[in-house]
Order: sequence, then C-alpha cells, then structure tokens
Amino acid sequence: MAQQAVQRHTSRPVTAQQQIAQAPLRAASLERQEVEQLYLQRQTVVEQLDALPQPETVMFQRQVHSIPAKPQSPADWVTVMRHQAEQVEGKSLDSRQYAQFTALQRQVAQTLVQSFRSDRGPAQSRYDIYGEHLATLQRHEVSAPVSRVVLGLVPAGERLALQRAVDAAVQRSVAEAQQERTFIQRQTLQRQLAELEHLS
Repeated sequence: MAQQAVQRHTSRPVTAQQQIAQAPLRAASLERQEVEQLYLQRQTVVEQLDALPQPETVMFQRQVHSIPAKPQSPADWVTVMRHQAEQVEGKSLDSRQYAQFTALQRQVAQTLVQSFRSDRGPAQSRYDIYGEHLATLQRHEVSAPVSRVVLGLVPAGERLALQRAVDAAVQRSVAEAQQERTFIQRQTLQRQLAELEHLS
C-alpha cells in the first residue's frame, strides 16, 4: 500500500511535466500544419494561374452606350433595341407592352434594311458594320428575330456576304467574352495569391 501511494505521489509531477513539455510540441505541430496548408493552397492557386491562357495585351473596358432619346442612325436603333431587349427578357408583357415592343422590332428591322440598301460605302465595310449590328441583336433571344428579318430582306446577292460578316462578328464577340472572363479569373486568383503570401 505504501509503495502504491509513493508511486501515485511521484507519478503526478511526471504527468504534469509531460503535459507542460507536450504543449509547445502541439503548438509547433499545429503551426507546421497551418504552414503546410497555406503552402498547398498557394500551390493550387499558382497551378490555376499557370493553367489560364496567357493574358492579352488589350485592356478590357465595358462599353457603356447611352440610350438615344431620338434614335437617328442604325447604331442608335440597335442600341435602343438591345436596351429594350434587356429590359423585357424573361418578363411577361401585357398587350400594350407587347404591341410597343413588336412595333420597335419592325422599326429597327426597316431602318437597318433601308440603311443597308442606301449605304454607298465600300461593300466589305458595309458588311462589317451591319454584321456587327446584327450580331449585337442576336445576343438576346427577343431581339434575335430582328436580325433574321433583316437578313431575309437584304438583296439576295449580298445576303451570303452579310451572313458571313455576322458570323465573324459573333465569333469575335464570343472570343472577347472568353478573354474577359479569363482576365477577371486571373485577377481573382492573383488577389487570392497575394492574400496567401501575406498570411504565410
């Protein structure tokens, strides 16, 4: 009994000493785990950055078009049509709103067809300009029909060339949108990397 009491008495300080000694070890282990975790996070972000396409030299600036109160040029009418399409897309229109919107569609289609036919500029320049207009209209489901109507009403001999210009403009738009997404993604990852390096 006496021996057991002595053992209990002498074992307590040893346990306390072990706990005291282990505390810094646990802290060091936790710190090491945190450092390793930050390193792995940093490596992941670096790999994601490396996987992105090389950045273009072009700086992306969103073009903000003011909405003309009294549209005159084809570009004005396309801007108005695009704006209205954005406003009504996905919404239910009452009979009055629907009538106003379809009237605008007809007005834009007629304006573009008349302007295209009366434009006396170089043929390829005309195709490029109006191809951009029609590609812009195609971006929204509710304004895309205007683009199709215009293509159906231009002179048959020029329809194929104009369609090619529209397709080229759509491809440019898709490529620019992808580049912009990549640019934004790169900025986000670079910000994350800076934050991780600040923590490490």
